[in-house]
Amino acid sequence: MLPKINFTDSTLDNGLRVIMHEDHSTPIVAVNIWYHVGSKNEVRGRTGFAHLFEHMMFQGSKHYDNDFFVPLQEAGGTLNGSTNSDRTNYWEVVPSNFLELALWLESDRMGFLLDALTEEKLANQRDVVKNEKRQNYDNRPYGLVGETLASTMYPPDHPYNWLTIGSLEDLDAASLEDISAFFRRYYTPNNASIVIAGDFREAEARPLVEKYFGHIKRGPVIEPVVAPLPQLERETRVRMEDRVSLPRIYLSWHAVPQWTEDDAALDTLSTVLAGGKGSRLYKSLVYEQQIAQDVTAFNNSREIAGQFQIVATAKPGKSLEELEQAINDELEKIKGDAPPTIEEMERAYNARESSFIYSLQTIGGFGGRSDQLNQYAVFLGDPGFFQQDLARYRAVEAAEVSRVADHYLTDKCFALNVVPGARAKEIAGAPAPAGPSNAIPPPAQQTTAQPLPGAQSTATAPPVGGAAGPTSAGRAPSADRDAGALEQTKAEAAATTPAGAAPPATTAHSGTQEKHEDQNQLGGLYTQPSPQADPRFTLPSIERRKLSNGLEVLIVEHHELPVVTLNMVLRTGAAADPTDRAGLASITAALLDEGTHQRSALSISNELAAIGARLGAGADWDLSGVSLLTVARHLESALEIFTDVLLNPAFPDNELELQRNTRLTAIMQRRDNPQDIAGLVYASLLYGQQHPYGHAIIGDERSVRAVTNGDIKTFYETHYRPNNATLIIAGDVRPEALVPQLER
Repeated sequence: MLPKINFTDSTLDNGLRVIMHEDHSTPIVAVNIWYHVGSKNEVRGRTGFAHLFEHMMFQGSKHYDNDFFVPLQEAGGTLNGSTNSDRTNYWEVVPSNFLELALWLESDRMGFLLDALTEEKLANQRDVVKNEKRQNYDNRPYGLVGETLASTMYPPDHPYNWLTIGSLEDLDAASLEDISAFFRRYYTPNNASIVIAGDFREAEARPLVEKYFGHIKRGPVIEPVVAPLPQLERETRVRMEDRVSLPRIYLSWHAVPQWTEDDAALDTLSTVLAGGKGSRLYKSLVYEQQIAQDVTAFNNSREIAGQFQIVATAKPGKSLEELEQAINDELEKIKGDAPPTIEEMERAYNARESSFIYSLQTIGGFGGRSDQLNQYAVFLGDPGFFQQDLARYRAVEAAEVSRVADHYLTDKCFALNVVPGARAKEIAGAPAPAGPSNAIPPPAQQTTAQPLPGAQSTATAPPVGGAAGPTSAGRAPSADRDAGALEQTKAEAAATTPAGAAPPATTAHSGTQEKHEDQNQLGGLYTQPSPQADPRFTLPSIERRKLSNGLEVLIVEHHELPVVTLNMVLRTGAAADPTDRAGLASITAALLDEGTHQRSALSISNELAAIGARLGAGADWDLSGVSLLTVARHLESALEIFTDVLLNPAFPDNELELQRNTRLTAIMQRRDNPQDIAGLVYASLLYGQQHPYGHAIIGDERSVRAVTNGDIKTFYETHYRPNNATLIIAGDVRPEALVPQLER
């Protein structure tokens, strides 16, 4: 069972949904606002508007016409935003005495962004978006895949046919009035939901929400965007050349929207197929046959449609035909005489349950508690859907997983082969995807999958092609660039506008200025608020212990969630690599969980997956470490594996060779990425190639080939010692009970 998340849920007179969740464990507060608008609300010829506004919202509004980041970062806060096909979100996490500042800024850009919108700002952000596209799509290995997937899987008039970043031609052609009309329609109180979570008192916060948001006028009613569930009538194949070192195959099938029937079973299928080293595809393609560098599977369900995708990268000298055959072999097994075992089903569920719990550790930001409350509120109408959501996965049975594999993963598949070349695309026998018609029928004829009881619609961020916030690259995650005629009459626009989309407007700002100015007489509404008194904050006490072998142990006890984190930190990193063995620290750390004297690599992976625990190991320049994240009820089992990995690594020869080959391939792939190339050149130029910081942590081709098992054991015996390490433990533990376990 998940911990209960208490909240209140109300709606202002103007339609703004307000959700409040108090948590006084730390003096910070998160403000998280979702607008139910994404790229699917656009129309062809006006794509990219939702993503553009994600940028514009940080450029200043009427009463704070400046960089939105400045006052919040000066207060010690963090903030960001993101856009996908179905929603746009913005969040801030600030010291709790700056809550009013965050609310004031959010309300001003909701109510008064257009008053400060200028041609200069629009031109500036167009350039930013162009640079983002060049960086994250045009100049990135496999960067054009998302556009090809979208335009092939969805017909031209389907709202998922284009990527969230949109068409640069559309943005260049758009006028200030075009984008203003889009804002007036969608960025309104009745199309938004705000969550306040953290260290605040509802009795004090609610009047602030009323003060800053209550005067903003309700916008037009937004009808849901609906479209037929798309279909592929036959297998579709596309061969694409790209500036990559290794070929990669993308297999995509139409599936279901999120939170509808079969969605949870498809999620479970993806975990059984590719969720960890012990999963079927990883074990077969990467570990046993060693024909794939990597393999993933995911159920990419969104609000009005979904896709199931399998992606695999070939190892040097291996063909995509080999990969596809091996994938199909595993799919046939799971569809037929080898359904998921009891152990596979338990691993899949425990991984899902632990992920739910781990995500609750963060109050704000992407995926934190405030974000999840908003997700459930916007797409399902119930902010507290946590328990019901997890219950879907507990109810999935092995037979259902086999059934959905057989039903959805058919021969009506889109297979995209990306091969090394010069980005020239050759399409072989690719029919247009079609349902009964390529056109979206009028609203009365539109059909969507039936949601679960209580669910209204669904969404997740697309893992390929989704556009991210103004300070980060695009998650998890374009299409036909026909800009269309932008100079339309109202009648022409209405004829080409699907339900829920905005026709061009004829006025610059339909504002509520007169009403706003009257409110200003009440005082302080349009003036940047001062912070409240600094909150009292007592640092958590640290329990310091030393084991009999000299290992220092630091324990921070807190019981808000049933989660425990362990970090073994060693004061040695890549700077200790011998000159001719660059990468040795990193290789040593990477091999710790690849086999002990008692457990194989797959046994370690499967045992951890069975309890939903996560173990990681790695090296930085000056530190190496092994980390463990587990739910508290499984601490004893997880700790036993953690200890075995640290104290008894076997460094098997076969695992070293697998690690060596994988690493050499990764080094080769880095040549495809300009950012990786720049990082390598930067380090060697700044420090010099003989300096401890002058090489790549991962190593180079010559040094990785030279590393021996003896080198690894010597490095381990020299540096992985109690007097060179500190064990840090935080979470739902009792030191008096834990320390005796550590001694054993």
